[in-house]
Amino acid sequence: EVNGRVWEDHPVNTDVMAHADALEKGAMALFGEKYGDEVRVVDIPGVSMELCGGTHVRHTGEIGLFRITSETGVAAGVRRIEAVTGPTAFQRFAATEARLNQVADQLKTKPENLEKRIGQVLKENRELEELLETLRQGGGDPADAVCEVNVDLDGSTAVYRGIRLQARDADDARNWGDAFLAQNDRGAAVVAAELGDGKSALFAFVSDALIEKGIRADALVRQAAEVVGGRGGGRPHMAQAGVEDSSRLDDALRAGGSWVEATLGSNS
Repeated sequence: EVNGRVWEDHPVNTDVMAHADALEKGAMALFGEKYGDEVRVVDIPGVSMELCGGTHVRHTGEIGLFRITSETGVAAGVRRIEAVTGPTAFQRFAATEARLNQVADQLKTKPENLEKRIGQVLKENRELEELLETLRQGGGDPADAVCEVNVDLDGSTAVYRGIRLQARDADDARNWGDAFLAQNDRGAAVVAAELGDGKSALFAFVSDALIEKGIRADALVRQAAEVVGGRGGGRPHMAQAGVEDSSRLDDALRAGGSWVEATLGSNS
């Protein structure tokens, strides 16, 4: 509203008159100061008329540009607005534009695409937080598993879990495996990790107790990899294999569970 009045280029008239006459004409005494018998009246016809002793422009167009810099409460029902005008207001806008350009560069986009890019970043951040929570939990809720097998082993339960995992890289899958083994001292798992760019890999993890029963991660991952046309190997605790046919990853996870169940069954 202020800028609209500025650009309408109203004339600014000043006059000195008796205090009583100024109030009768409708002049506002905004700050409650004590006034003498004569007062200075600043009049912008059709816009405002005030008692003011300061210096002023001859017409509103000289202000050029008006920009609010702060707005605060100073008393009940009273607000204080601070603003800059003219070249200073322009400099504030220019500084804001420069910061927007800098942020756009950091996010590798153009200023006009910032809202969309920030939305993408926030979405990616939420997905990463969900992934990290999954990694911390070592697979999360067993109900999320594609395949789960529980086998009675010497009076306790051995657990196999086949999991699909959205991962940034192989380290995410290994971190999941570390968390899983920490929570399952009689556990084995195969993770089908989707690593991005359409690539997938299989990872197998086996606890010490099951290694002693003939369940080795390198043998387990080979059983699963056969289903998807991949090959791999590794150590007794952790092994990895490639994937040629990602459409059969769920079948590979189930094949791993069947092999674990059969191997443990033959040892019981």
